[in-house]
Amino acid sequence: MSDSSNGVFVAAREGDIFIRVIGRGTYQNAQPVREFGKEWMEQGWKRFHVDLAQCQGMDSTFLGVLAGFGLKLRARGQDASLHLFNTSTRNLQSCQSLGLDRLARMEPGPPDASACSVPPETEFRKLPDTDLTGLARPADKVGTTRLMLEAHEDLCRADERNEAKFKDVKQFLRDEVARKTGNKTEEQ
Repeated sequence: MSDSSNGVFVAAREGDIFIRVIGRGTYQNAQPVREFGKEWMEQGWKRFHVDLAQCQGMDSTFLGVLAGFGLKLRARGQDASLHLFNTSTRNLQSCQSLGLDRLARMEPGPPDASACSVPPETEFRKLPDTDLTGLARPADKVGTTRLMLEAHEDLCRADERNEAKFKDVKQFLRDEVARKTGNKTEEQ
C-alpha cells in the first residue's frame, strides 16, 4: 500500500477486520466500506478496527456507516467491538459530536498492542471505488441516497441528540428516494 494512494484499505487478520482511511471518508466512498463490513459481519467477524491516521476528515454519511457497524456489533454481544485509533483532534471531535464514542473505543494514537495486532502494509488491499480522486464508475443516485438515509438513521439510533440535527436531512432523503423510485414517501 502506498502512502500516496487515497482510498479505503482493508485487511483481515486473526479474527480482526482492519479498515484504513487515507484521504477523506465521504458519501462517495462509503458504499464499498458498508458492503465490505456487512459481508464480514455476515461471516461472523466481530472486531473491527478503523485506522484514521491519514484520514483528512469524514462526512456524516461516512460516520453513519461506522455508527451502523457499531450498532450491529453492539447487538452481537460483549466480544464484538468497534475500535477507532489514530484519531486526529478533528476526527475525534466529529466522532464525539455525533455519538460514535458511545459505540466505539477511541484512541488518539496507535492501538494498544493488547487490543490488536495491526497487519503489515502488504496485507492491506484497496476497496474498489473508494479513491475520490478517480472513482471508476458513476454513483448510483438512488443507492447513494438510500445509503445516506440509512447512515443518518444509524447516527440517530447511536445518539438520540442527533435526531434534532438530522430530522430535516432524513426527511429530504426519504422524499428523494420516493421521487427517484416513484414510491410514496414513508414517514419513519
